[in-house]
Amino acid sequence: MPDGTPFAPEPSAPRPGGEALPELAELPLADLVRGEFAATGLWFSAHPLDALAPREAHRGCVAAATLPRHTGQRIALRGMPCATRRVEAKRGGHVLFVTLADRSGLAECVLFPDAFVRLARAMRGEIVRVEGRVDDALGACTLVVEGAESFGAGASPWSEAEAGPASRYRVAS
Repeated sequence: MPDGTPFAPEPSAPRPGGEALPELAELPLADLVRGEFAATGLWFSAHPLDALAPREAHRGCVAAATLPRHTGQRIALRGMPCATRRVEAKRGGHVLFVTLADRSGLAECVLFPDAFVRLARAMRGEIVRVEGRVDDALGACTLVVEGAESFGAGASPWSEAEAGPASRYRVAS
């Protein structure tokens, strides 16, 4: 510097045993899991279903892999939204198809126009708990969503901008 003050302290030899480092608080588990996923695309510390959703979100839920056993029944399911597709319905409005992942596998969910208007925002959560009726059409089990609740802070893995405009394909509702 112009007045002769050094920019940094004079270098010195390291002290035996090293310098003392300050103690840092451990990150909350949810933040740790989010950080791991943001940095690597994987989770190491815990599964997101355990770290991001409260215990009450798991109560009464069935596993995605057991959906075929519940055909015609009303069930609850919780999972992470991992794929979505929004299409225009023939009679107006939008239909939202969402794939939820839990530890057992994947579950296909559909929100018809009336449910889409009420519940589409909830389907953007990090963890989503859905309730509805299991429908089997041509051997494919789908959960027709009648209720949804999202858990976990922060943005979902997909945003409205990423979902893009409604598909030009139409489905009957």
